[in-house]
Amino acid sequence: MKAIDIEDLIPYGHDHAVTLEDLAWQTDLDKRSIRQAIADSRELIINLQDGQGYFKPAADEGNLVNEWIFLMDSRAREISKRVRRARKWFGRP
Repeated sequence: MKAIDIEDLIPYGHDHAVTLEDLAWQTDLDKRSIRQAIADSRELIINLQDGQGYFKPAADEGNLVNEWIFLMDSRAREISKRVRRARKWFGRP
């Protein structure tokens, strides 16, 4: 599936978010492929991990984009910490 196809299935606005399960049903693709298509998208598609699903932020949803940035930064820090632990296990800095 091309990224543009997935973009057409993702609505604008948090109130209209679509779940991964719905996208899988609509596309007949596995969840991993859908996540990859979303990651490869040229448009900003976010998921606030609140059970609502994926959406393209509407013009008045800057606060939600900031919330998503905070979530992703926190996740990145946690992953980085775990990678450092793994490197330390190998005796690497």
